[in-house]
Amino acid sequence: RTTGPLRSRGAALRLSVGLLTTTQLWGVDGCRSGWVAAVQIPGSHHADIHVFAGFGALLAHASRDAIVAVDIPIGLSDAAPRAADRAARRFL
Repeated sequence: RTTGPLRSRGAALRLSVGLLTTTQLWGVDGCRSGWVAAVQIPGSHHADIHVFAGFGALLAHASRDAIVAVDIPIGLSDAAPRAADRAARRFL
């Protein structure tokens, strides 16, 4: 159960990103451990990677004005496609 920065040999994993923002920008996706987030450091071209056990824990760590972009899969159901999936595919 991880609720903070993903640690690799004692250091947070950091990525280089092209977009420069003045607010926290979170790109999040579900993972086996809960939720993984790439969080851009405001005013820099770097993002830290965090893993949270639940979505509530993720939101608790985001600033109030953060932009949280959630990756939502389309069409992964074993059953017939949902109406929302069909509409999203048409839109995309």
